[in-house]
Amino acid sequence: SGDTILVGAPEEDQTGCTNCGAVYFYTRTGTTWSLHQHITGLAAGVTAYSERAGFGAALAIDGDTAVVGAYGDDQGPSVPDTGAVYVFSRTTGTWNLPPARLVSNDIAVLDRFGFAVDIDGPTIVVGAPQHEDVDGDLQGGSVYVFQHTAGSWTQTQQLYGSQTGAYDNFGYAVSIDAQSLVIGAPVHNSSAGIAYLFTEQAGVWGELFYFATPIAASGQQNFGRSVDLHINDSTGDGTMLVGAPLTMLDSENFTGMAYPYHTVSGSWTYDNTLNYNLNIPSQASQFLGGAVATNQDIILVGADAHSAFNTTDVGAVFRTDNTPYRKKTAFDAQQDDYFG
Repeated sequence: SGDTILVGAPEEDQTGCTNCGAVYFYTRTGTTWSLHQHITGLAAGVTAYSERAGFGAALAIDGDTAVVGAYGDDQGPSVPDTGAVYVFSRTTGTWNLPPARLVSNDIAVLDRFGFAVDIDGPTIVVGAPQHEDVDGDLQGGSVYVFQHTAGSWTQTQQLYGSQTGAYDNFGYAVSIDAQSLVIGAPVHNSSAGIAYLFTEQAGVWGELFYFATPIAASGQQNFGRSVDLHINDSTGDGTMLVGAPLTMLDSENFTGMAYPYHTVSGSWTYDNTLNYNLNIPSQASQFLGGAVATNQDIILVGADAHSAFNTTDVGAVFRTDNTPYRKKTAFDAQQDDYFG
């Protein structure tokens, strides 16, 4: 966000708390990035018995507010993996402690609340992909909306998908911008996957439509494993990206795919032009689409198990801006880096 980058280390150890996690805050001065703050899970308030709290596994930032998910945080010794979200504010250049700690109103064991987070202005959305759905189906998933009013964050809504069933993992990925919210449920229909678009009117979020992969493909695709959304503030037009890292292409298992969508005057359509520019050669088990990001016409797609330099699982990021894609790998790439 501007001159600030957050980097999570969700398995970092602290004394007395294995894999509690940490977040590194970097700032840019001119063209130079430098570490500004390092905040551990214990310093933020993760409970000491929350081994594998996952603090830093999910991150989001908007201006002077940073959101950190800790999906393995416990509510007590006998209430494991409920999850929590920590919200930091920045004043005079410093991220303040203690942060606000958010939990859901119906918190339950193994919810994984905080597995996915995003923020836009006064609104935070949090995925809890293992929460029971509205029909009581195990791990159907749920998404929570929090609003910032009168100096505090308050849960205002709980969202479910109209098609969710057991083990769908609705809320595995979330992205919000303006009055639009996209939510992934990648385990729907035996891991074929599905995504949902919600919109907000008069302060209330409602499901606009749900959608699956626009290209015929068989078996597991994990459509909705990653999502990102960008709305143009001036025109209201937007770009949405949905990853499906288990997609089989050209008889290659788990090649993966990222599907771009575009809206003009409020109507969303699959964008064949952008898809053409993402026509990345098939490679077995590269898991393309495991991570995605978009800023209108610029698209980034991660393939963390991509092989390069005659080396496996190096990882790569593919970029397009309405031109044929370009591939980026780490300058010091090594086997099992999983870059991207």
